[in-house]
Amino acid sequence: MPYIGTAPSGAVSHAPYFGTSPDAGNYTELTDVSGSFNSSTTQFALTSSSGGLAISPGNEAGLLISINGVIQEPTTDYTVSGTNITFTTAPDSGDTFFGVSMGSGAVDVGTPSNSTVTSAKLASTFFTGSADIGAAIADADLFMIDDGAGGTIRKTTAARIKTYVEDAAGEVPIANLDIDGATDIGAAIVDADLFIIDDGAGGTNRKTTASRIKTYIGSPALDVAFESSATDITMDSVHTFSHGLGVRPTIVEVWIKCTDGERGWATGDYLLMAGAGGVGGTIDAGLSIQADATNVEVLAGPEIRIHDQSTFNEVSIVASKWDFVVVAYGGDLG
Repeated sequence: MPYIGTAPSGAVSHAPYFGTSPDAGNYTELTDVSGSFNSSTTQFALTSSSGGLAISPGNEAGLLISINGVIQEPTTDYTVSGTNITFTTAPDSGDTFFGVSMGSGAVDVGTPSNSTVTSAKLASTFFTGSADIGAAIADADLFMIDDGAGGTIRKTTAARIKTYVEDAAGEVPIANLDIDGATDIGAAIVDADLFIIDDGAGGTNRKTTASRIKTYIGSPALDVAFESSATDITMDSVHTFSHGLGVRPTIVEVWIKCTDGERGWATGDYLLMAGAGGVGGTIDAGLSIQADATNVEVLAGPEIRIHDQSTFNEVSIVASKWDFVVVAYGGDLG
């Protein structure tokens, strides 16, 4: 169609203009719906003539509608609802239709095809302009994740992220643990308190209680212990016990075990004869002890004396009613 004056840029060439042309906007020509006119139907879908995209003008003033070349008055001759136009009087079969959306409404561009929305299509304020969650992250909160870094976007819960971080062995270097910034316990350490320990220094981290640490520290650092089998006592002789520790014992204990009740002591009773004084000393009751990296030797004199459990008097044992049992500890007492 001809224009008198300057033709509007992007204007639809259907109606003439006199004088200064109107400002050009995001005008969209509507699909011709006259083929559906039948003198009874009043409602028709609004779509673009190019691409058939649904048009939602927002209100009647956002449309320019012509029937048989006559401009229709908004709200009087038609109304709009969503993407539909409803005429007050049903157009007759054979009537002509022309319409333009003048850009005041929204254009439904449909659902984008898979993998067609790139990061470049997101506004720079997509994240920074969003409202803060305003609360602590909860297990049910959702995050987007690129599953396997293969371009497949899925959702995941905060609970799964938490589990991944907690269970990923060796993923948190010790340098990243902020010990100095942690809150002090504010109380004495108790047996139930937990510590992290590298089990066997092999990289397997486990928990342990303070009570276990206390037991470890409170016990002498004795590497191994040896306990002999019960051995017959022979007076005026040397009794040799091979301990197998590989080092000279730090502590040696010599016990006599009752095998037949005597002097108030019952079968199975043990009496400690030596050991508190260390190794290599001469002990009363006729015993001397010598030890090296291989053996413990117990020298028995002509008698071994104990106290009668009933009278508390010192008496000699009957050797046949008692056995020697030797216990040896090796290691560093620190």
